[in-house]
Amino acid sequence: MGRLVLVENWGVPTLLVSSSPMAELRWVSHNFLDIQFEQERANLLFVPLLKTEDIPSDPEAVIAWLRLAEKPPVRCHESYETSPQKVRTRQRFFTTDGTATLLSPLPAIPSFSPLQSQPLHRRLLHGLYGPYSVTEGDHAEYEIDMRWASARREPSRTVSPEGLAPIHTELAYAGDVTWEPGSPMDQLLSLRIWAPLAGIVPETIWDKLRPQLTPPSAEAFRSSLIHITEPVSGRTWAKEAKLFEVAGDISYDSDWYNGFELSGLGRAANCADPAIARPAQSLAKEIRHERGKLIAFFEIFHDWELGAAWSDACGGGWNTDCSHNGLEGLLAEARLR
Repeated sequence: MGRLVLVENWGVPTLLVSSSPMAELRWVSHNFLDIQFEQERANLLFVPLLKTEDIPSDPEAVIAWLRLAEKPPVRCHESYETSPQKVRTRQRFFTTDGTATLLSPLPAIPSFSPLQSQPLHRRLLHGLYGPYSVTEGDHAEYEIDMRWASARREPSRTVSPEGLAPIHTELAYAGDVTWEPGSPMDQLLSLRIWAPLAGIVPETIWDKLRPQLTPPSAEAFRSSLIHITEPVSGRTWAKEAKLFEVAGDISYDSDWYNGFELSGLGRAANCADPAIARPAQSLAKEIRHERGKLIAFFEIFHDWELGAAWSDACGGGWNTDCSHNGLEGLLAEARLR
C-alpha cells in the first residue's frame, strides 16, 4: 500500500503517513482502523487537511512528509541569546528516542510577526493557528527585533480633576473571579493598572487612590497560592488558590492571572510613589521563590508552536487575551530580576 495514504471519507481529507510501508488497512468501524505494517515499531502520522490544496501533489512535498514520519519532531529544546536590540532563539528537535530529526517545524503564531525573522522553509499545510512549515535539519534559528521594548509611557496632556470621571469601586477588572478588595491577587491587579499613573494623575485623586494601592505582605501572598505538582515531569508550579476553585488544579486562565500578578508587582516596584515602590521592592525580594513557581507554569506548559504557554494546564491552546497577559508578566519578572 505504500507509506502515504489519503483518506477522504472522514469528513475532512486526512493523510496517513508512516515510517514503514502499510501492508494492510482495515476499517473496523466508522472511526477505528486496523493497520498492519511491514516492519515493527512504525511511526504513523494522522494529518487532517483543512484545505484540499494541501494534498501533496509534487514529489518534494511527498518526500517531506515521509521524512517527517521517519524522524517525527516530537520534542523541542529551546535556547536563547538576549540583548537590548534582539533575542536570538534556537530550537532543536528530537524524536521520542532522543535522536535528531531530519526536518524542523516552524512555530505557527510567531511566523505572523514582522519582528521575527524566518529561515528558509517550505509550507506543508494550513493549520488552525497558522501554516505548518518545515526547514531542513534538526534545528531552526530566529531573531526577534526587541527595540520596541524600550518604549515608555509619557503623558500627552495635563489632566485636571474636573475632567476625570469618579474612581470606580472596583479598581481593576477581576476577569472571571469575584472582586475581593484586600486579597493579594486583587491588590496586585489594582497596582498593575494604577501604579504607573503616580505623578501623572492629579494629586487630589492620587490621595484617594494611594490608600487602596498597598502591596500585600509576603505572608498573605504565600497563603493565597496553591502549589500543583505535575505527575509526569514532577515539576511544581503555583497559582492563586481561589482561581476557579470549583475546577481545582485544572482551572483555566492560569497564564492570565499569573501574568497579571507578576505584572502588578513589577509595576508597583517601579512606581514613582516611594510609599508604594519601597514595600513592593521588599515584597519582590521576600517572595522570590513563589515568583519562580508562578513562572514555572510558563516553563512547563510552553508550546513551541504557539510561542507562548497554554491558557490552562489541560491543554487549552492559544487565547489572545490570556497569552498577552501572560507575556506581560514574563516581561515584568525579567525586569524584577
